[in-house]
Amino acid sequence: MMKNVILHEPSCLEFRFTGKTSVDYENEVEVENLMFNCIEEFHLGKSPEDNLFDKLDDKKLNRYLQNLGKPFGLHFTAKTFRVFRASEMMDDLLNKRVEGENRRR
Repeated sequence: MMKNVILHEPSCLEFRFTGKTSVDYENEVEVENLMFNCIEEFHLGKSPEDNLFDKLDDKKLNRYLQNLGKPFGLHFTAKTFRVFRASEMMDDLLNKRVEGENRRR
């Protein structure tokens, strides 16, 4: 839902939601401008109760996620990506990326 992803310019996304196991998830992540702009486009003209990704085709998304995860031995579907574990995995990956960028500075 729109209310679960809050935009903070210039490039920060805030995630707030309760997962399937009633675990609250809150996190702020700095993202590349391209990602921020794409999420911003999904927000246009919608109310907080609207679905953020209402124009995505689940079958195409499932194929994309499965192909994306194969080289790493991961199996993603649209369903698993929406639950807490996938969010936790994404959080770990983003933190590692930030740590790597900090080491290069």
